[in-house]
Amino acid sequence: MPDVPSDQMIKKALSITGRFEDSDNPFGAVSGNFDGMGISLGVLQWNIGSNSLQPLLRDTPEPTIKRLCPKCGADLLEAAKQPAAKGLDIVRAWQPGGILPPAYKKELRALAESNDFVEQQIRAANEVAGRANRKCVEWCGVWKIDPDIHAFCWFFDVYTQNGGVSSLTAMQVKEFQKKSSNLDMVIQWLQSRAKTESGYRDANRNAGIWSPKAMPMNVTLLFAASYLRSQLSRVQWRVDAMNRKGTLAIGHGWVHGTEWTIDFNAPPPD
Repeated sequence: MPDVPSDQMIKKALSITGRFEDSDNPFGAVSGNFDGMGISLGVLQWNIGSNSLQPLLRDTPEPTIKRLCPKCGADLLEAAKQPAAKGLDIVRAWQPGGILPPAYKKELRALAESNDFVEQQIRAANEVAGRANRKCVEWCGVWKIDPDIHAFCWFFDVYTQNGGVSSLTAMQVKEFQKKSSNLDMVIQWLQSRAKTESGYRDANRNAGIWSPKAMPMNVTLLFAASYLRSQLSRVQWRVDAMNRKGTLAIGHGWVHGTEWTIDFNAPPPD
């Protein structure tokens, strides 16, 4: 694993993390103003309201934006030059009743999944990918396993979706993983999730298909880390967090009502 993640590594991690949100084409994900952010584009939902989308738009070639967005391209370019509040006014004007019209959504999706904008998404993810990679290398060193693409993708998801590992340490994970009874306990915890908890159906299904004790060392460590990190999330999201992180650890599982199989060694989408 290089000290600095390559563009291909970042693209692979983005494609895996984003697929949980938009299974067809995570790079082309588009959202309207449902969350007050105006519009959001791409894997990590860069948006106008937080001023995170504007730099990507400014660095995308202007002819690309105008060609792919004949209806909204001029407004996009103007919004990218303005303060966030003004940019919000511009893109909200497209959305009567708060709904992004299909024609505008189609144009924005074409832009988001274009090669020029995918390149900007990869560049924009460099900083968080670097932090995830450094933590991956550090923890894998403690665990005495190779910091491969599988581990990097797990850490990347934690850093982009959960803000990092919180107070959890690599040694805590290692000590937890060493006791097989702890892994049994995690499966029992998944089995016992109730209807009042978000993601309980996925958790019950995952309990029936996950056998972490039969997995290689790197998988059981990531699985243990998945459980321990999920327990540091807000109570209402702990089950969902475990479903997602456990699926990334094992490479197979149920998340958001869908069964996923992840090939970490396959090249990222073109």
